[in-house]
Amino acid sequence: MDLANIEQSVSDRQKIKFMLLRRLVDAVAMPTSQIPMQDRSLVSDILISLLLELGDDERLLCAERLKDSSEAPRRLLRYLAQSNFNVAEHLLNENTSFNASDLVELVHTTSPQHRMAIAQRREVDVSVCDALIDHGEVNILEAMLRNRYAQISELGMDALLLQSRAHNQLCPLIAGRPELRPAQAMAMFWWSGQETRKSLLLKNSADRKIIMDYCSDVFPILTKNDLESPLIRKILNMIDRRQRNRKANEVSSYDTLEQIASEAAKSGLSPDIIDNLGYFSNINGATLSKLLVDSGGEGIAVFCKATGLSRNSLIELWQAVHKEAFIDKGELHPHLSYIIEIYDLMTSVKAQTALRYWNWSFGNRIEYL
Repeated sequence: MDLANIEQSVSDRQKIKFMLLRRLVDAVAMPTSQIPMQDRSLVSDILISLLLELGDDERLLCAERLKDSSEAPRRLLRYLAQSNFNVAEHLLNENTSFNASDLVELVHTTSPQHRMAIAQRREVDVSVCDALIDHGEVNILEAMLRNRYAQISELGMDALLLQSRAHNQLCPLIAGRPELRPAQAMAMFWWSGQETRKSLLLKNSADRKIIMDYCSDVFPILTKNDLESPLIRKILNMIDRRQRNRKANEVSSYDTLEQIASEAAKSGLSPDIIDNLGYFSNINGATLSKLLVDSGGEGIAVFCKATGLSRNSLIELWQAVHKEAFIDKGELHPHLSYIIEIYDLMTSVKAQTALRYWNWSFGNRIEYL
């Protein structure tokens, strides 16, 4: 056979393959009323075998033909979705037939481009989000967090919090998610930026009203019997209406928390003053230290609001910590003005909840703190 005949033979084989491909993909795309399920499955298996010997142009033709098909066999769709991204994107962006198991497999077996498309799909199940989180690709996590159709599990949110410590750009996106729990929000507060901190404090501090009402009959029993269970006291301190230690002035050289704040402004934060601040406000030393050394200062606003300290006491305590309450002509320092805004915006009950979450977390060494 001469060269011309060989070339003609190859051309004919390619033409037949292409015609067969078109017929098969058209058959797979038929509605159920026109082709039995068993026949569709058989055609799909044949089509996959054929595609294994063809290139991306033919796979692209199939992907474009099937992108809107809700009845094409998912095995065929998975095969096409695992192809190069220029083929897969048509299905990942538009086909709704993939279930969560399909997408989890695709997350683990494809490229970052594929995972980005999956993160931006109209529906992203919790198991798919968990798989995306496991890969830890920050730009993909950002896309997933921006996607209001993504469903993030509680364990997934815990993992995102750990990621956000190293990648602060995730914090404002996590703060905007409906799945974020108050305990997680109060933990992430410490490594978040200013605007995110403000949002976390205002949106994620519970007012505890219902739980206080439900447990109101327990407090008289505790007072009457003076129970010494540390766990019971810790739980009731989380719920209690009051933040201050009722018995503090009986054993302290100070009479009130206000007096301690004034003394701190005059003489600084001595160990005695720090101990009394913690004792009067019913919080442990680790929590108080975190509040005092934190450069943002929002925690001091929360502390003052939660304990019933006035604005003047807030300014005094700020002076004791930061030494910069005022600027020229007696004007408040701009950052202190922001801290006072936080103080004004928070209710005392919500401030108490935030403070108690921190106190509970630092006392129990919660993992992501």
